Amino acid sequence: MRSARRLLLIVLLSVAAAATSAGAAGDPTALPCFGAASRTPGVPCVNPVLRTLVVPTPARAQTVPDADCNVVFRSRTLFVCGWGAPQPTAVRTVALIGDSHAAHWRPALELVAARRTWRVVSMSRAGCPLTAATTRLPTPARSRSCRRWKRAVQRWLRAHPEVSVVLVAQHRVRVAVPEGHSQGPEIRRGYVRAWRQVLQPYRRHVVVLRDTPRDTPDTLRCVTAAIAGGYPAGPACAIPRSYALRPDPAVAAARALRGQRVQTLDLTRAFCSARLCLPVVGGALVHRDTQHMTREWVTSLGPLLDAALGRLMRSWRDPVRRTGDVTDVTASLAVDAQQGRVSPLRPASGVPATGR
Repeated sequence: MRSARRLLLIVLLSVAAAATSAGAAGDPTALPCFGAASRTPGVPCVNPVLRTLVVPTPARAQTVPDADCNVVFRSRTLFVCGWGAPQPTAVRTVALIGDSHAAHWRPALELVAARRTWRVVSMSRAGCPLTAATTRLPTPARSRSCRRWKRAVQRWLRAHPEVSVVLVAQHRVRVAVPEGHSQGPEIRRGYVRAWRQVLQPYRRHVVVLRDTPRDTPDTLRCVTAAIAGGYPAGPACAIPRSYALRPDPAVAAARALRGQRVQTLDLTRAFCSARLCLPVVGGALVHRDTQHMTREWVTSLGPLLDAALGRLMRSWRDPVRRTGDVTDVTASLAVDAQQGRVSPLRPASGVPATGR
């Protein structure tokens, strides 16, 4: 018994020493158990230093830019950016596609790309998920622009057979519904049709990232008050899971393609317990508004996302296609450009592109 207590004391002292060192270095995200690390399944991690910490503060979260993303391709309709291993050496090329709820996953995928020697490209447009249904946005002009963007995404994917995995994520959306139909089934059909286009003819894998929980309009004010009062913001400002976690139509749509290289990935356990979803986890502020994740929190999700993707990939039987082994696609893009569909391919500029 004394040996166990002595061991526990040594562990706690080590954690405290590491926490002090990280704090002295001025990087709170380097503290042990920061963010999602405090909720890693099967790996208990508690750091008392994080009890009342909130990084970033709600005010600071509004000013932190999106993750850097270097320009890969740009046309009037489509913007593609990327990161990770250079194409000749990448083990896989992976595409992240969707609306702003896809774009906010970029920091986590930076870690995954580094660990797995992947090349990741990102295509996102606010309010515009990858669906074959007609998305209804606030103005007719935005709806038309969304339709053009989705067609351009599919053309880009057809021209890039080296993309072997497509990650999709999206917020809830409203679509045009034919007479006699209803929103729910039409939304699910739209996703299924779009993913089937992605899968063919290259036998890709589609991974649907379950949409993240949401906050209430008062959550960030509650967190700010907790910081001022010096008490833990996570439990004080927790949101009922029944409110925060709405059904995700994309997850329901994926069930229709079960067994056809479409899978879902759900990291809800990092955000929520059985009853509550937390706005601050392990000292990390989860959202910068009611629904978009902070860069610090998403970065902390990187190891969990990497582990979850690893579990999915263990069931895949296809050989990995290295990007250096595929046919050059510049010519096919040039044909598209001549026909007025996309602008000619532009080489990566190395200039960070944010907020896309």
